[in-house]
Amino acid sequence: HAILGLEGHVGTLDHNADGAITVAFSNFAGAGIGRDVMGFFDYRDMLPSSDSEATGNEMDILWSRTPGASNPRVQAVATLAHEYAHLASFAVRVSGQGTSATQEALWLDEGIAHLMEDLLGWGPSNINVVEEALANWGDTALAGPVDGIANRGMAYLFLRHLVDTKAKLSGVTSADDAEVVAAAAAVIRPLMTSSASGFEHPSLAGMSGTEHAQWLLGVFATGGSFLDAAHRADFLSPGTASTGYTTGIDPRGMFENAEGQSVPLDGPSTDDFDDLESVYEGEVLESGSLFLMLTDLEPGSHTIRGNADEGTYLQMHVEQVE
Repeated sequence: HAILGLEGHVGTLDHNADGAITVAFSNFAGAGIGRDVMGFFDYRDMLPSSDSEATGNEMDILWSRTPGASNPRVQAVATLAHEYAHLASFAVRVSGQGTSATQEALWLDEGIAHLMEDLLGWGPSNINVVEEALANWGDTALAGPVDGIANRGMAYLFLRHLVDTKAKLSGVTSADDAEVVAAAAAVIRPLMTSSASGFEHPSLAGMSGTEHAQWLLGVFATGGSFLDAAHRADFLSPGTASTGYTTGIDPRGMFENAEGQSVPLDGPSTDDFDDLESVYEGEVLESGSLFLMLTDLEPGSHTIRGNADEGTYLQMHVEQVE
């Protein structure tokens, strides 16, 4: 609630005004949605019975697979934290604003929900989505319409870096520092209270190309050794949350996922480019990114030129890597 800028589970969040939130545990919770679904929030549960889409529940309710061998405690609690973020977003944006309201853009809504898992101390649940994002980096768009695992991991990394960058301004160096909560609130609250969505939020629309590049630099450089400290934009060093689990991320770190498996993250998938004599032709998804690692260049001056289709904005940021 502190991070989201809420005073508790009250007002539009407590849809049926019973002073509580209902959690329904069932191993059939994902029926018809997907075998791997651990839980969900259905906004139709909070619609009035007069609405044709309403389920008839008319209550603030979260659905979760029953905790057990197939749903470890860390995954179960992380799922509830994740889905509660969706509930809060819907309650604040739609229930609280009436007919003029719009739901949050899917990519950002999911990114915030995954970020909350980590910030509340249940980070292992995010490791698999980050691994998927890094492995499919060149084929994944940050703000695209697709809701895939890689897209969610990319959105989480984007928001996590915004929080870490904000925290660094206060001298924070580790993700388990108490000041990270204040930094997270400064990033997330404006998104919760704005009626805009996605990159139309003033706080995101006002980001410069350099600020956006800092996020990419953080993803590519953190945990690596190819840039001087002055040119890095690393994520905060991962720490240990009060839950005992790791919080924070390093795209080249070793982490334990919710199943207790060790997962080595290898950074984003990249193209290794060492021949500047030939023409390289690549494709960049809208709101996506492409990273070329330049290696073994001869001493001297080099010019790198990018050509884009008519009407396409192309920004190139080049660092001497090796």
